[in-house]
Parts: sequence; structure tokens; C-alpha cells
Amino acid sequence: MRLTTEQKNNYKRYLIDCIEYPEFACATNDYLIVDRFFKIFNDEYNFEINRQGEQNALAEYMQNQPSSITLPCYYSEMIELAKKFGSIPEDATEKQEQKIIDNFYNFFANYLLQLKRTMKIINWQLDLTHDKINA
Repeated sequence: MRLTTEQKNNYKRYLIDCIEYPEFACATNDYLIVDRFFKIFNDEYNFEINRQGEQNALAEYMQNQPSSITLPCYYSEMIELAKKFGSIPEDATEKQEQKIIDNFYNFFANYLLQLKRTMKIINWQLDLTHDKINA
């Protein structure tokens, strides 16, 4: 199922609102919030990014409930959120609900990476395999 423009905007606002960290208090716009989130993610999870790639590392990072972003961790909350944004119908089947649960963190990791690309956020990442900084 493709997301409508309204759903995309709702998910974008939701994700940005979920990003929490004391440093974000001074962030005055969405770009700064997302930029600082990715700087923290890179600082905390650089080894995993190099090991398994940014998409998979980000999904794992969010599943581990870091302090920098607050996403639902209970299945019922994941289902409720998907219904709220129209990703599944109110009377969703068990199969539809299971699909949401199975893909929840991958979906949000992918969406955050899309925001990062759209906002043209630079990725400062230490490449441990070559002892250099990549920009």
C-alpha cells in the first residue's frame, strides 16, 4: 500500500515529534532536529552502521529504545498507530496487524533515511575499516 501525501506528512511530523534529546531543545526547525538525531545515531552506532549498513543499523537502534527517539515498543501501540494513520483499517486482520509489527522499525528507519536524504543532511561517519572520516 502506498502512502498518501497526508499520511506521509503525518508520519514526518510524528517522527520529528518523537525525537527527544536534551540537545534538541535549542533546535529551531525540523532540519536541525533530524540532523542532530543522525549525529547522535552515528556517534552511538557507528560500528553497527559499518557492519550491517545504515538502514539495518537504524532499525536495530530504534528497536533498542534509545533515548534520542521514542517510538512505541508494545505491539498494541504499533497497531494503534498504524490504524490512526490509516496504514491498516480499523478492522484489520491478524495477518495485517502482524505485518505492521514485523516491519515497524524497518518502516520508520526507511522513513527517517528518506527525510535525511530529502533534507540533504550530511552524514559524518567514522569508517573504522579505513581509519578516516567520510563526509
